[in-house]
Amino acid sequence: MAHPSSNGKRRRSPSPDVIIVHPKNKCEHRFVLHVKYDWTFDNPRRRYASCCEREGDKCSMFKWVDPEWDARTKGILVKLMKRKPKDEEEARSWEEAWRIAKKDVNDTIYEMHMTKKYIGETTIDMMNATNKIRNDAVQKELGMGNFPMK
Repeated sequence: MAHPSSNGKRRRSPSPDVIIVHPKNKCEHRFVLHVKYDWTFDNPRRRYASCCEREGDKCSMFKWVDPEWDARTKGILVKLMKRKPKDEEEARSWEEAWRIAKKDVNDTIYEMHMTKKYIGETTIDMMNATNKIRNDAVQKELGMGNFPMK
């Protein structure tokens, strides 16, 4: 039974220059066609199929996979392609700013840690000095001399 959406009809290409990508579509070498994107301003992000041979005997097989863009879509894609380098540069500057801010935050956290450690050690030293002074005063008051108190 045929698929309900197919209505028993075979899919057809929109024009003779456009193909449906299928393993049956092969080049002159009998290789399956490779689908790639064209990133030129004339055909922005338009897919095409061509021979998969990379070197040497590359055949002349070339067919568009996608139909040609309408003027509005093509204009938008070209505008985006022209804007891409500027956006990439802006992203790099944001990444650099993020890296610097992250380093500053880590430096501040380290400084706070070291300050907390110093304050903690200083507080302990002050408490020990206070206790020693208090013990010395108590011993002097009691006339016990310099005996350590428990």
